[in-house]
Amino acid sequence: MDNVDDFPGHIACDPRARSELVIPFWSAGSVVGVFDLDSYAASRFQESDQTGLAACVRLLEGAVDWHPTLM
Repeated sequence: MDNVDDFPGHIACDPRARSELVIPFWSAGSVVGVFDLDSYAASRFQESDQTGLAACVRLLEGAVDWHPTLM
């Protein structure tokens, strides 16, 4: 998200955050967590950031034994 202030209902972890990148962790068809990265700079994240971090999240998804109560 280029500017969190443009998103109605956004819940900020830090009021100084201006942009955010969120990538879900999936297991058995359910979201079991999220990788949430904030920046104080608007438009901080590029498509290449999303692609690279999503690849890391996919690796973690396969390496973690997700507890059944999360699904």
